[in-house]
Amino acid sequence: MPATFDLKIASASCNQTGGDWPRNLANICAAIDRAAEDGADILCLEELGLAGYERGDDFHYSDNAKTRALLQIIADYAASKDANLIVSVGHPWYFADKKIPAQPERRKNPIFNRINKQFNVQSVLMGGDVISMSAKDWLFTYERGYEGRHFEEWSDIHANAYKNAHGKGRDGAIFIELPATAYPDGAEVPARTIPFGSPVIQVKERGGKGRAMNLFQLICEAYWVGSRFDGSADNSDYSRDNPLARKAKDYDITVCINPNASPPVKNKIDKHDELCKLGSGYCGVFVHTDGLGSNGSTFAQFGSRLMAQGGKLVSQGRRAVFTDIGYTSKTVTVKPPKNRRGKPHVVVNRDFRDKHPKDRQDGPAKWEKGPRRELEEEMRIELLWLFDYVRKNSISGIAQALSGGKDSAYNAAKVRMMVELAVNERGVDGFLAAMSHLPYKDKVKKAFEASGRDMAVEVIMDHMLTCVYMGTDNSSEETFRAAKTLVEGGKTATGESFKGIGGKFHYRNVQRLVEVYAEIFSGVNPGAVADAREAEIRNEIASILRLRGDETTPEELQRRISVLKSTFDEVAYDVISTANPAHSLAYENIQARLRQVLIMLFSNVENKIAISNPNLDEGRNSYATWGGDLHGGMISGNAHKGKHRQTEHMELLYAHGLEGMAPVKAFHWALQNRPSAELQPKSKDGKVTQFDEDQLGRTFLQMDVISHFMLNDRPLSQQERKNNPVEVFEKCRKHPAFKGDDIETLHDRIRMSYDKWAHAQFKIHGSPIAFTYGENVDHQSSLRTPNISAFHRPELAQLAVHCLDLMARRDKGNVKALMGGSRGALMLRALTDDAFAQTLSSKMWTPRAQDGRKMKVGTLYAWLKTNGAASVDEATPGTAIVAAAAGFRRKAAGVSKKKRAS
Repeated sequence: MPATFDLKIASASCNQTGGDWPRNLANICAAIDRAAEDGADILCLEELGLAGYERGDDFHYSDNAKTRALLQIIADYAASKDANLIVSVGHPWYFADKKIPAQPERRKNPIFNRINKQFNVQSVLMGGDVISMSAKDWLFTYERGYEGRHFEEWSDIHANAYKNAHGKGRDGAIFIELPATAYPDGAEVPARTIPFGSPVIQVKERGGKGRAMNLFQLICEAYWVGSRFDGSADNSDYSRDNPLARKAKDYDITVCINPNASPPVKNKIDKHDELCKLGSGYCGVFVHTDGLGSNGSTFAQFGSRLMAQGGKLVSQGRRAVFTDIGYTSKTVTVKPPKNRRGKPHVVVNRDFRDKHPKDRQDGPAKWEKGPRRELEEEMRIELLWLFDYVRKNSISGIAQALSGGKDSAYNAAKVRMMVELAVNERGVDGFLAAMSHLPYKDKVKKAFEASGRDMAVEVIMDHMLTCVYMGTDNSSEETFRAAKTLVEGGKTATGESFKGIGGKFHYRNVQRLVEVYAEIFSGVNPGAVADAREAEIRNEIASILRLRGDETTPEELQRRISVLKSTFDEVAYDVISTANPAHSLAYENIQARLRQVLIMLFSNVENKIAISNPNLDEGRNSYATWGGDLHGGMISGNAHKGKHRQTEHMELLYAHGLEGMAPVKAFHWALQNRPSAELQPKSKDGKVTQFDEDQLGRTFLQMDVISHFMLNDRPLSQQERKNNPVEVFEKCRKHPAFKGDDIETLHDRIRMSYDKWAHAQFKIHGSPIAFTYGENVDHQSSLRTPNISAFHRPELAQLAVHCLDLMARRDKGNVKALMGGSRGALMLRALTDDAFAQTLSSKMWTPRAQDGRKMKVGTLYAWLKTNGAASVDEATPGTAIVAAAAGFRRKAAGVSKKKRAS
């Protein structure tokens, strides 16, 4: 037996699509072609690669007969290329045994499979046969994970206690019958018995030459178990708890295959690196293969391909590629396995190579080691998602409502960057092959043949992107310039020229539409009124509509409306005016909703998909108009990204671009403009008066920090819960984003974030689908928050008590004198007495506040100091419940004391 020998291991990430069997089969077979040509011994493919990972409830359409036929095709195809090639491929598989003998909690046994779910399986194929099936034993069921809804979770313990006609289960695996199948021409493949669950496969060299290897498959989530990313303080639990580590105690594992379908999140690759190195300490070589691109709807996978040996990475594939397959290979030196307690579940024979061709290595990409990796990886993966969304849904292009602000500029520019990256990697012909549905592909080909790659990109952009700036009287020249020059190019203030992103730019003024809607709302039916009279009515209504509060008085406003109604009996209802505070929101929203209708019209006529623009901060703070900018597209372009981070990225793109791509200088004027919805009338001197951060009462950075502590951060080492409002407050006090905030201001900012989050839920539940990057709030793939809830009202009352206590002590007083109870008693009352909580909330309301924050703890504090503790000391049903419970406990405690005394 040789002391060591060489193996060549290939890892291929395929860009699959849920349920697209022809595409998925073709990609898998193309990967097999590469591996066979490359002289690989083992080809590792990603988790659920045959079916696609993001199938949602369509997994319940999976059937074994179809999967069995496809697996046989893959096995036979691989054998036709190289009979010795070992292929690991993922797919669903149904197995259940309802005849398990009576035993405690029999129906909880995953082998009984009570509700008939599939198993998430990774099969090993070789020589035209399915050798084994490994079932996922740790499902991804938190955050974005839905696997528990679709799959049954394997259990080694239940497997070891199971017995059927094929034998007794052992070491985590049972034996099942793989059914027969046949080709249409009559070629038959007989049924056979294979190990299922957690098997170890031994591959031995034919002829007794001594080379051999033990293979084990550890599917995705399982390789996190026992690590410091799994609720442990460090990695010390790994050797005891991880399935690979436990298996390695009984088996000498030569190769551990780790198929993945990893949802993207910032810097996650660093965790993958560490886990691969950690796992390699329990096997000869550890091979991690992630899926590539978007195979469902909400996220794209990076396609990371890593190999580790002896605690070090030995191979790293290039991530986020725009090709259909990412492929790497590495020749590693391994030792034949030593005999330990465990007996392999299946043994197969093959020929081993003495020499291997040169390895194929393409990673890491230059950007992965550069100073802007976070920008590069986030941009590239969201651009890959957009690329897949467009091509896999046969979309001809993008319609974008440009406002001249950062959000829409960012989303429009992403179309250009997506085209650039795809053409860079695939070439013009490869881009058109991927986008074969484009009706303008012949024009692109002609441009390419006549003038080269750059002209082809311009022609693609000219047809793929349509941008429309929809102005009103409230719009500024600054935003119009920013929108127009983004597309067409222009000059900086110093006269320096810059190039636009390309596409078509249209300007449409929708002011008249706003006025017509105000006219119709007032009771006028324009179609039933003579044109001249209708124009006169509309002009009068428009003049009232545009009035600012500082231009008139409530009495004068009402007088003008009365004159209008007495002059024109067609005006039978209310008349909208921005001078009326009650109409402010309605006036803002009507503009956004009109724009949504118009951009959808462009989208329909040009057979394009519109992109909506609300960013993550707008999602978390309900700062998007239902039926307006929220629904200004069928997909959302930046719902995964807060405004502060987006601005940082735009500035980096403006200065540097992405690796291999020119800087996006077309952002120039959009970056100069202070964020504003421009939905309120300008001042008398023509200046914009409405700014987003003013209306929201916090900077975008502050919103991002508060939201992170509210929704994502965990306060305790075991991570059993999220922060409560008091903990959010205390963490924000220490954050530099709130330097200079007093107790009152910080409370009000945090309270506003909670209030906005509650109000946002109905919008979140009706928001367009979006790319997911870890901190999204959409209910489809991220935070599944109900839209009927207390929304932390009791805990917000506790936050008020906490801050009142701090304020009283700051002012040399105490909360008991202020509110009539100790801090502990008041905190309990806030949690149990709704009337008390409602009183605190109602006394914070400050309608005349000009800073965007109308719920002010300072207002409550002043009211308490004026009205005294008695103002909140009234008995309520809540206090009666606590008093009765406490009374019983005091009485019981007294009885216990008497018993102890006697």
